[in-house]
Amino acid sequence: MPLVRVEILIDEFTTRETRRITVGRRHLYVTDPMGGMADFRWWLQRVTERIQRTAP
Repeated sequence: MPLVRVEILIDEFTTRETRRITVGRRHLYVTDPMGGMADFRWWLQRVTERIQRTAP
């Protein structure tokens, strides 16, 4: 699923675009599942508690 952008939730009504996932913050992901069809979807995750590496 193509990722369009990631934003940090600043408060209940404000977000700011970011390029980094930060522990202790909530992130809003905007995706374009149909790839160019302008049918964007968003997903707001809970507070990031840790970042874990995955196997290559």
